[in-house]
Amino acid sequence: MLEVSGSAPECLARISRLRNKPNVRIIPAMTTTHIREQIDAMSDEDRFFASAYLQHLSNEADPQHKAALAARMTRMDEGHKFTLDQLVDVHQELERQGL
Repeated sequence: MLEVSGSAPECLARISRLRNKPNVRIIPAMTTTHIREQIDAMSDEDRFFASAYLQHLSNEADPQHKAALAARMTRMDEGHKFTLDQLVDVHQELERQGL
């Protein structure tokens, strides 16, 4: 990612030259206020997906989360798994309990 800085005329000149290059996307900087306004304007469904994406980014950067996933995978590789029938039974039991 290339950040353009300097005086306004210098920035405009650089951006103008960059626009003519292939495979260059110009993305304007967004302030926190602008991001909040965009989120406020979203539907509940879009907000749900945005929230899930932000959580994903947080988890991706968290070493403890990565370690927990690695430990789960190791347990599964060792054979600690559930069959589909077992999961269906657990689900039905939880439904009977109202959970």
